Amino acid sequence: MRTPRVPAGPIGGASALAATLLRLAAEVGLAPAEGARLVNLLPAPIEGAPCFHDLFTGLLRYEFGSPIKDVPGVGLVFGTHMFPPVEQLFLVLRCVSERLTPTQRKSYLHRLADQNKHRDILAEFIPIVRLQSDVPAEYEVPGGGAGNQTVDWRITPESRPSVLLDVKNRMRDLIENFAQIGRGERSQGGTAPMPRHDSSLLFRSLESKFGHSKPSDCLQGAWVSTNIQQEEAELHAAFQRLDTGKVHFVILGDWKEDVYLLTVEDSIRTTLLELFHLKESTRFIFAKK
Repeated sequence: MRTPRVPAGPIGGASALAATLLRLAAEVGLAPAEGARLVNLLPAPIEGAPCFHDLFTGLLRYEFGSPIKDVPGVGLVFGTHMFPPVEQLFLVLRCVSERLTPTQRKSYLHRLADQNKHRDILAEFIPIVRLQSDVPAEYEVPGGGAGNQTVDWRITPESRPSVLLDVKNRMRDLIENFAQIGRGERSQGGTAPMPRHDSSLLFRSLESKFGHSKPSDCLQGAWVSTNIQQEEAELHAAFQRLDTGKVHFVILGDWKEDVYLLTVEDSIRTTLLELFHLKESTRFIFAKK
């Protein structure tokens, strides 16, 4: 097992990923054979990834990712995008084993083994790990839009409208913010500068994935992990420019339970919060002064 590529200071003891996953499986009450089955899903490139204890956050992390390259004024950027928490991988593997067909599972795990796309592929399961196990969810389904485009999930809860959901992990804003820092930009307090970005990029190509639908028949939208706060007024303006017959909601969120919701109808908020066991938060936005 190689040494993680992080400074020695914030690291606790290194460990093997397989052993760490088996321990997590035991802690949640899975039988040893079930834990071993999840570990056996690991593609070979990930299986050899080193784990370590992140002393800053208290999280167990594994290294599987690439630095952000060619950031102006900075060069290579090493960060947490390279070191996902082991718990996230465990939750995804458990969902993969329970919800995907053998063919889908093989394809998904192959894509997961690409370290340049690893966080994006993990993110596809962020909303699904929050569902109750008895809520059906189909992977990679037609969205009804142009051509043969698919969306990540069709969720069909009992006694509620079905949900077509695409999941996006957007890194562009974060890279631009690193570039601002590399150029020496600072806020008035001397800290990192206020993000400067185009919120409409969060929703790029989203409309084309869906056909027209009434929210009462099928809710259509996206879960977007932005990695950086969005300016509230600009975010709302960008959402309001979308076709409301195609896109009914956008959820800004990550692996935690708090999210920021954009919806075309207030009643949609309650449905989504209850379905995914979420609570509303302003953690993902800021307002210009």
